[in-house]
Amino acid sequence: MKKVIKEIGQLLFAGIFSFMYLFSPLLVEAKSATTIKELKDQLADLQNQKAAQENKKKDTQDQINTKKNNIYSAYQQQEDIRNQVSDAKDKVSESEAAILKASKDIDSILKYYQLTNGSNEYLEYITGASSTTELIMRASAVEQISTYYKNKIENLKQLIVEKQQLQVDLNNKN
Repeated sequence: MKKVIKEIGQLLFAGIFSFMYLFSPLLVEAKSATTIKELKDQLADLQNQKAAQENKKKDTQDQINTKKNNIYSAYQQQEDIRNQVSDAKDKVSESEAAILKASKDIDSILKYYQLTNGSNEYLEYITGASSTTELIMRASAVEQISTYYKNKIENLKQLIVEKQQLQVDLNNKN
């Protein structure tokens, strides 16, 4: 019986020791004792840091959006310049065609002048009038023809100047 009591004692001792170990409160070591005020201050600091980070994020996003807008604007300007260059090339082509046409007209006028230079056909035409009224009408017609030819020559000169300016502008844009 001593043996049984000894075993029951050992079991009881092991049971009590286990019970105390399992159900005793755990000891927690605090590194530093903090008060509610300190915790609130830490919370406020963390919220301020979060707000600062959000502001930095917003500023960065604003900068990204600004850069994107600048890039888009640069692409638009580039497209506008391409269109202007294309328009200038078209104007140069039109100008060249007008110059070619005006040159042909001037060539025919000069050929006519060379043919009539020695014969004074205008003078013969004016003096061949049978009345004073017809003389005035013929003189007026000759004056209108001369003015027309002078205007054609001036237009040709102007077209040449415009073409040269368009080519200079086009070269500057490239």
